[in-house]
Amino acid sequence: MRSPETGGEPPGGPAPAWSLVVPATGRRSLARGLAALAAAEGTAPQEIVLVDDRPGGTAWAPLPVTALGPLTGLAHVAPGTGRGRAAARNTGLHALRRTPDWVVFLDEDVTVAPGWRQALAAELGRAGEDGTVAGVRGAADDGDIAYRATALQAAGGFDERFPRAPYDDADLELRLTHHGWTVRRGERVTARTAPPPSPWTALRAQARHADDALMAALHGRTWRDRAPLPCAGPLRTQAALTAAGAAALLLALGRRPRAATATALAWAAGTAAYARTTTALTAALAPPYALWHRARGTWRHHHAHPWPGTPPLRTPPRPGPPPRTPEAPAAPQAAAPQGVAAPAPPGEEEGAV
Repeated sequence: MRSPETGGEPPGGPAPAWSLVVPATGRRSLARGLAALAAAEGTAPQEIVLVDDRPGGTAWAPLPVTALGPLTGLAHVAPGTGRGRAAARNTGLHALRRTPDWVVFLDEDVTVAPGWRQALAAELGRAGEDGTVAGVRGAADDGDIAYRATALQAAGGFDERFPRAPYDDADLELRLTHHGWTVRRGERVTARTAPPPSPWTALRAQARHADDALMAALHGRTWRDRAPLPCAGPLRTQAALTAAGAAALLLALGRRPRAATATALAWAAGTAAYARTTTALTAALAPPYALWHRARGTWRHHHAHPWPGTPPLRTPPRPGPPPRTPEAPAAPQAAAPQGVAAPAPPGEEEGAV
């Protein structure tokens, strides 16, 4: 196993070629984000892939490709599988028709700033001078990240067992940094459109604890100390609240009203923290739901192996002269029987000119 070697584009050289992949599930923010990308100043991508990750994508209205304006001719749509962002990103990688230096991934709810393309070109140019840099994140979050194409190829892409952000990026970065690559934080600016408010958002978010279990199986129990992005976090609070609620119920069934009341008050005080941002019902259900997802993920992934599509990470070889092909050794001639002369090689028969 070798770590990346220093190398890349020379300082002051041409801007590196980059392509863009946007996984899309049909959010209204997509058209606004594509229009902002087209209006931004700076180097244009050499290709744009929109991955239609809606179930039965052909049954829906077409994605708003024309919102790209002058960049529309660079874009094409690839059908996705509906299995989450990591799988959609891999689909976009395989759909690229040209080989870029860098592949940039934008989420469909991300809107770039007017100077985003200029800032991206500058950051990729600086990163290209150091061959150990595998990626450059945006200033805001994981919805804007660029990876060196050779690093993505060496890593085998994203682990599709992580359907939710930001685990796909966190897993890939841990794999890359473990073998000597680095991922930088850039300064290019984006804004994320908040999803419509829903009382069930807090409940659905607990499914990320199953991804925590997969991260622990792949990268060890201390993976969170090395993870570059915030993930679900430990379960201490959820476990304590679930235990308090269960204890209060058991004490009440055991006809111990004073102890049951005290335990129920402690549970209610802890649950109030969740109720500030969601309904009382989802606040009460979130802790046991989180524990259930963690148990489900631990059972499912306790024997997890590295992403099957991932070969051992290696440094892409530097360009150089083609290796010399060794000459094939001459085939040994069989010994002639005693008293019989060995046949002469072709062209050396007696009398040959």
